[in-house]
Amino acid sequence: MRAQSSWRGGLSTLLVVLLLVSSVAPIASAASTGGTLVTLPSSNVNDQRPNASSTVIDRSSFMASSHASTTEIVLLTGAQVRDTNGEQIAAPDELVVQISDDVNHGGREIAIPRSLFLRTYGEIPERVTGRHSSGERWSANIERAGSLVKFYVPHFSTNTVTFSGRVEIDAQPANNGSSYSYELADLDAASDFNISVTGTASNEWDNESAIGLSDGDSMLISVGGNMDPTGLSGDPVVNVTGEQISRNKPDDNYRHSSYTFSSPPSTISEVSWRVEDSSTGTPENGPYAYDVYLDVGSDTYHVGSGEIYDADGTVNYNGENTSMSIPTNGNDVVIRFEGGDSNDGFGTATISSGFPENLTISADDGTSVDVGDLSDGDTRSAALDLTTSASQLTASFDGSGTIDIDLAMRERTVTEDPTVEVNGHMTSYPGQLPDGETAVLSTNVSWLRAGSNRVNVTVGSSLSSDAPGSKVGLSYRHMALDQQTTDYIAEKWTERYNISKTYASARTDLDIEIPFQSNVVRIRNVSVQRNGSMWNEPSWGFNEGSLHIHPDDVGAETTLNVRVNGSKVDVDNGAIRVLVPTAPGDALNSKIKITDREPGFAIDVGGTADGQRLHYLTNESWQGAAPYTEHLENGAQWIYTPNAGNGSTARVKTLPLEVSPQGDVLIDVTDPDTNAFHVHPGDTAGDSVAYRWLDATTGEDYVLYSNTNDVVRDAQSADGTVELLDDDSEETLRIMLDESGSSSSGGSFSGSNAAVVPISSSGGLLDSIPVVIGVAVLAIAGVALLLSRKFKSNEIVLGGTAATALVALVIAGEGISPGVLLGPIGENVGRVIPVVLLITTGTLAYYFYVRFIRGYTTIVEIGGERLK
Repeated sequence: MRAQSSWRGGLSTLLVVLLLVSSVAPIASAASTGGTLVTLPSSNVNDQRPNASSTVIDRSSFMASSHASTTEIVLLTGAQVRDTNGEQIAAPDELVVQISDDVNHGGREIAIPRSLFLRTYGEIPERVTGRHSSGERWSANIERAGSLVKFYVPHFSTNTVTFSGRVEIDAQPANNGSSYSYELADLDAASDFNISVTGTASNEWDNESAIGLSDGDSMLISVGGNMDPTGLSGDPVVNVTGEQISRNKPDDNYRHSSYTFSSPPSTISEVSWRVEDSSTGTPENGPYAYDVYLDVGSDTYHVGSGEIYDADGTVNYNGENTSMSIPTNGNDVVIRFEGGDSNDGFGTATISSGFPENLTISADDGTSVDVGDLSDGDTRSAALDLTTSASQLTASFDGSGTIDIDLAMRERTVTEDPTVEVNGHMTSYPGQLPDGETAVLSTNVSWLRAGSNRVNVTVGSSLSSDAPGSKVGLSYRHMALDQQTTDYIAEKWTERYNISKTYASARTDLDIEIPFQSNVVRIRNVSVQRNGSMWNEPSWGFNEGSLHIHPDDVGAETTLNVRVNGSKVDVDNGAIRVLVPTAPGDALNSKIKITDREPGFAIDVGGTADGQRLHYLTNESWQGAAPYTEHLENGAQWIYTPNAGNGSTARVKTLPLEVSPQGDVLIDVTDPDTNAFHVHPGDTAGDSVAYRWLDATTGEDYVLYSNTNDVVRDAQSADGTVELLDDDSEETLRIMLDESGSSSSGGSFSGSNAAVVPISSSGGLLDSIPVVIGVAVLAIAGVALLLSRKFKSNEIVLGGTAATALVALVIAGEGISPGVLLGPIGENVGRVIPVVLLITTGTLAYYFYVRFIRGYTTIVEIGGERLK
């Protein structure tokens, strides 16, 4: 039995906008509850204004006349707060106090420090205006009380107006005699009572057998169930084995000249014997001839003859005749021995029948099957199309012998006469309900009662005891108010639950199921309180849209309070399922699956807890065009997935970047590790776009850098966050620390993860680092080799090589990264010095070539004097 929940009610959060009213207006007293002001827990007061880090507030000065432990206050500015339509509710620099209570919605007096107003307005306002999350407005006077100001909040949005839970019994299947019970706290809230039953087939094997059946004999069978039986792959199967009927003379150490067989087979087809000599010596003469006869009534049949030979002192003979067909007609049969020695006679003797021929197996329901002839003990199988009315099988065959039958059949039962009893009231479906078909039964909400409700199931009660048990799929449900459970809020972007459950008796293996929507991407909070003690995070898991909470075992009269908060997204033209949500405190990293995708499919994340951050997808299961986001002026952010299809999966993540266009802008994150994103214009080009970097360090300088154009688009110093401006022209941008001084002409800047190096657009071999280094090394080696061959002086060789290496180093360095060597020099002594240095170096190299190399190809030495 599973409880699913739905509810109605508003968000117990209101936004209090403190507006300055004329100072000459009379000061009216605020409505008062008469209660004593109690300090809020310091953890319930948070200052989230942009300059919060530079402003110290006294958390002990925030008070409430009631429900202080559950009252929470957040300080904001008008620039940070928008209503449900995306509109700001106050001027950007006005003070906004957000007051919330997830438990109690009653009105109360609120007191906050006067200093907040003095710093904001320079004086104390005389009235406060408020707006509930539902849009309802109210106004109250402000009362001065020493260092505090007080005002009365008339009420919070109701958080527990009505809670509806769906009682469900899903038995797949329910057996005959199944019984269920559940508690219903409030009978008046029960509605939408529905019972449906689904046909369910069941089966079991029933194998029956009989042995030694003669022609015309029958075996009884019992076909259980209410459907014709089947076999392993079709109809039931009979396996038939033919047997001979034999009668034996026992070996009793006597030698008989004759022996009588009582109750012989109807037809004798085989006779066998063994003749033995019981004398102590060997016959004097031999061999001795003998004959064997069968006397059947008045008829005598000669069935065999032979001779007895002397063999090592023992005289014996075995004989056999299998080519006969002697009818016995109910008479006894006598086997006689004639001839031989006077001591000779039968030691053993056997008469046997033949095998059945032209065998037919028939059932009393009119079905039959021809099996054929049986011989040599073979077994034959045949399918027999039995029905539930069959009660016996009969064997018919020619010849003699007997048969053994093994019947293999699978009995089947389908749902029949399913009946559900609810507190003594019966509702049923008459007759058989085919497998897989569903019928809705009549119900009446008056059958339900406050307290314990009993549900009993009867199905197939008229079936025989040996039939497969009848089953039925049962779906039993109705809406009901469960006063032990309180659900809180379902906003457009948030699902919050505040559940209280009192257990009358001890329970183990607790499982509290919270039926979140399937598009809850982040579980923001899960906490459990036991009998009013501390709140703790329990073990929990998320499966197919439902949060399952597993608190520790509870004793009798234990009350568990559960708080849960989940963020969800809105989907147009399709649906998603969140396979893995993000846990509380973790950066957004949820895995989603697209379960339905129609033209225009998009996911709106603008209203979630991370809605203002730039979203992107990773680990997409599809290929092709990259996902991107569309940002609108009203704060909406849509995720588009051009190449995704039904069943596609991806991870959803965010960058700490807010995008605020004047109009719209399209963005895809190209490299989340370096915070790089590509910008495209939306419906209109040229829109201004503000980029707010949320991970900025106060006092640091940041730039909006264009990777595409190697320019700085904007630069600002951070104050908690940093906001940089640009338009929506197509290019790839990054926000990063300015370590070199911002400039609109480009340069090298260090970001949060890596440095940016301007990209050369020339292309070709000279852009290849290995090629540039290789050419430089070859040039240096060539000069060194040439100088060593032309000059014996080491100074000349080393000096020329060093000069060449210097020139190669400068050229290679500047080719690989322009400015890496000459840049620092140029920044200090001017841009002309590098050019002079290159000219001087080239001139020296040329001098060495002309002076020592060119023209000296032959040297002649005569008498110790060189001639050139």
